[in-house]
Amino acid sequence: REFSHLILFGRFGDAVSDYWDLRPGVMEAVLAERPDWCDDPKRPGEESCASRLTEALDTALARLRRDYGADMAQWRWGRAHVAVFDNPVFSRIPVLRDWFRIAIPTPGAYDTLNRGPSTIRDDASPFEQRYGAGLRIITDLTSPEDSRMIVTPGQSGHPLSPHSGDLLQRWRDFHWLVPGRSSAVSTLILAPKR
Repeated sequence: REFSHLILFGRFGDAVSDYWDLRPGVMEAVLAERPDWCDDPKRPGEESCASRLTEALDTALARLRRDYGADMAQWRWGRAHVAVFDNPVFSRIPVLRDWFRIAIPTPGAYDTLNRGPSTIRDDASPFEQRYGAGLRIITDLTSPEDSRMIVTPGQSGHPLSPHSGDLLQRWRDFHWLVPGRSSAVSTLILAPKR
C-alpha cells in the first residue's frame, strides 16, 4: 500500500487517485522494468527503488504502531481486516449507521483462496473487507441432499430480525448449513390468498 502510494502519487500526483488501488503487478513492473519511476521528480536528488521501499516500510510500520501498538507480537490481521455489512437504508443515516452495521474480523485477502478484498484507498480503514462471497454453495448433483451452503450475514435483511446476522460467524469459519427436510425446525408455506 505505502510503496504504491509513494511511487504513483510521487510520479503522477492527484491524477492517479482514481487508479490507485492494490495493484501488485504494477509495482512488480516498476521494480523490474521501470526503476526510474522510483525517483520522485518533485524531490531533490536521485532516489532508488531500494530507498523508496525502505521509506514505504518505515511509513507502514509507523502507521501500524500508531493503530495497533508498539508490540508487533500483538498485531492481528483480523483487527484491520474486518468484513463489513452495511444496512442498505440505515448506512446512509450517520446517526444510525453504526447501530445497524454488522461486522466480523476475517482472514483472507485479495489474492487468497478465502478471498477478502479491501479498498486500500480508504485511509481510515484501508483493509476493511467490503465485498466477497456472500453465498457459498457446494452441490453434488448426484446427491443434492448432501449439499452444503452458507449465506451471510444471515437469513433476513431486516435489521431488527434475530436472523439478520445470525450466520455471520458460521460464514467466516466455513461452518456449512446442510439443508434438508430432516433438519427443518419449522415450515413456512407461502400461498396466494383465494
